[in-house]
Amino acid sequence: MPDTEEIAHQQTLLTINRRNLALLLEQERRQGGRAYALPVVVNGIAEARAEIARIKGILAGWRHPADDHPDDRAPAVPAPEAASPTPGNVTYNISGGTFNAPVSQSGGSSVSSQFNQPNWQVQGNVYNIAGDLNLGANPTKDEFLAALRQFKAELDKANDLPADRAEEINDDVDDAIKAMDKPAPNKARAGERLESVKNMLETTLAAAPSALALGKLIGQALAKLPGIGG
Repeated sequence: MPDTEEIAHQQTLLTINRRNLALLLEQERRQGGRAYALPVVVNGIAEARAEIARIKGILAGWRHPADDHPDDRAPAVPAPEAASPTPGNVTYNISGGTFNAPVSQSGGSSVSSQFNQPNWQVQGNVYNIAGDLNLGANPTKDEFLAALRQFKAELDKANDLPADRAEEINDDVDDAIKAMDKPAPNKARAGERLESVKNMLETTLAAAPSALALGKLIGQALAKLPGIGG
């Protein structure tokens, strides 16, 4: 059997790890919960709990069991409720918008692309940015210019972008419009400006929720640029 000093040492280690765990849990709470906490905090919590479990196991084996603490283990996550199988189409209403989801006999569903959202306004970190520019397979110069102006309108919805970066993107698109809005469009100049916009959205601004959607739109414009006649 271990002596008193060895038992006291393990009990001290248990106290230290519980203190560290409490600090990490407070950091996790301040950072918005587990889903938003930094990896170092989430990993630190897991490591502290593993060490606490190890020490408690040692003490229990020495017949000096430690009391359980509510934070010693991660809270249990309730299992999701299984959806009842409902054949046919199910219509969902979301803040004034609706979409139809055909449901399989087994209860699984595949959501259709039909989505009706008259006057629907999206709030928070989701932005109501169009998924496509109005560009046909072989757009004319005027159609291309209209698409660039549409992009600028979508850019105005992206309130998560820094104001100075949004202004810079707007200026680049304006330069592309000027380059194209001539009797002999300067496609090289327009492409250079639009590539600059795409690069900024995909690198510098990649963390912004709206950047992905805007980058997709500008990519559509770039793909159509070479086929536009002079």
